[in-house]
Amino acid sequence: IVERSGLVKSSAHRIMAILVREGLAEYDELDKTYRLGPKLLSWAMAAWRGMDLQKVASEELQRLQELTGHNVELAVLDGDRALYLRTFNSYPVRYAAKAGDRAPLHCTALGKVLTAFLPATHRNDVLSKIKFEKYTEHSIRDRLAFEAELARVRTQGYATCDREEFLQVCGIAAPVFDFEQSLQGGFCVWSLADKADMKTMHDFVPLVLETAQRISERLGYQSL
Repeated sequence: IVERSGLVKSSAHRIMAILVREGLAEYDELDKTYRLGPKLLSWAMAAWRGMDLQKVASEELQRLQELTGHNVELAVLDGDRALYLRTFNSYPVRYAAKAGDRAPLHCTALGKVLTAFLPATHRNDVLSKIKFEKYTEHSIRDRLAFEAELARVRTQGYATCDREEFLQVCGIAAPVFDFEQSLQGGFCVWSLADKADMKTMHDFVPLVLETAQRISERLGYQSL
């Protein structure tokens, strides 16, 4: 501390004593080292908790929209539905979601990531409430099939939707996490199938995962 601060030893010791007394630092008697104190850590956690997901994610999602040329949506879990917080549209679509709209979980890429990465108890509670309605011939129709799909989503780190809610739409979604490794929401890139089919959407996987990593890091997430 003396070497890095340029302070004389007595001044450095006096300042560190004050920081320890105020809870901003801790002194380990065994290792003879200092570390961050509980008050400073609580301030950092409060700051992270106070971050607005829309504000944190906005710049990255606008960049994703520009790079892909397709529509992008940000959402959180709301009961047994996905709640859209913000949309970034590259081209208008009559049935495109708007902020405040809700969508089913079992037949959307966003719904899948918002369910897949929940803690097991919460996930089971959500699954028990889902009505597996048939939106298209490609919709998942039962819990067993959906759980198998969620297992794949957790393994690969992203979800896909291939004409499952609307026959004209396919997309890919990824989750975002905070400093406690907790799921905070998710986002997706989607397109009309005649503009980009599922094979084309898969080409965006690396970009989508990189975007998810950057947003999560801004929320304090650190890979284990």
